[in-house]
Amino acid sequence: MTARKTKRPIDAARAEARKGTKAFTEWWQANPDVRPLVKTIIDDCQRMAKEADAEAENDLSDDPFGLPSDDAPRLTPEQEEGDNVARLRSAESAGDVRLMNAALPLIMRQALAGGGGASNWH
Repeated sequence: MTARKTKRPIDAARAEARKGTKAFTEWWQANPDVRPLVKTIIDDCQRMAKEADAEAENDLSDDPFGLPSDDAPRLTPEQEEGDNVARLRSAESAGDVRLMNAALPLIMRQALAGGGGASNWH
């Protein structure tokens, strides 16, 4: 097999592996004639496919900012308030002024909106 003929199936195998396990497996099954050649890089292909699968699992949406989708579970206002208060108390006990300054406006907004965020602050 010439270098060019060798390179094409190797490149194709890597390209499919970068798409994930399913894509690579489908390609593998459809190309039995190049399996002996691709077996020389099978460990690399398996690693790439697993990495692609892991990345796909971690990608919650198409949102580049990683914001949760509309169907993602949300905290109730009470849970959110408790979480904010806990963060503020934790920051206060750790002396983390930056975190306290970041959390306080959230709690105050909740309080002004009727959520009572600051009312539970002791």
